[in-house]
Amino acid sequence: MIRIIPVIDIRGGQVVAAEGGQRWRYRPVELAWCARSEPVAVVEAMRRRYRVDTVYVADLDAIEGRRAAIDPTGLGRPLWFDAGVRTIDQLRDWEKAWPEGVTLVAGLETLACQAALGELTRRFGPDRLVLSLDLRGGRPVAAAGSDWPSEPLAIVRAAVALGIRQILVLDLGAVGRGGGLACWAVPLLERFRGAGLAAEWFVGGGLHSVAEIEPLEAAGYAGVLVGSALRRGDFDSLLGR
Repeated sequence: MIRIIPVIDIRGGQVVAAEGGQRWRYRPVELAWCARSEPVAVVEAMRRRYRVDTVYVADLDAIEGRRAAIDPTGLGRPLWFDAGVRTIDQLRDWEKAWPEGVTLVAGLETLACQAALGELTRRFGPDRLVLSLDLRGGRPVAAAGSDWPSEPLAIVRAAVALGIRQILVLDLGAVGRGGGLACWAVPLLERFRGAGLAAEWFVGGGLHSVAEIEPLEAAGYAGVLVGSALRRGDFDSLLGR
């Protein structure tokens, strides 16, 4: 069964509702099943409400280059956490203190270079690391001045060669809009697999209906990230509510 991974975006110490990747427009969430928008309260309520294990948390302050807004240690386990990693120097600070049970999500949007991803793989190991292949309209969204290739297949080939074994295909432009997963999500994975690139594949950005799950699973995705659709209750039937 494909994994459903709830998404929590944090900005300014509050859980916010995504809107097409336009982060300056994000506002604190209003949830019928949680009276507060503080991250710990929302994550705890989500774990109680839904039969899920892993939760994905993105610290948007860190991703945008500001001081991190949250420490992942209080958010429970297991957890995927995007802390906006950019350089190898950050890794040295985190290496000894990084919590057990927390998988680091390294986003193409912030990674300064391929060498940083290679160092991440060596220090954390492939089981505690996910590469987020950040896309907008099917085109890579890479950090300014980085040495990443300009084509998704070339990026994934480089990442797999560096030891990456878990890859999230993320449509930044579609998050929070509920318009349905991009039409290129399945063909893109078929292209990766056809090129012999072996990894555990995940996908996110715009999912709005349980009807989308079956074709994603058939294509070979191991998991899907769900944010606004989960908060709206669109996945309650699938998750036992």
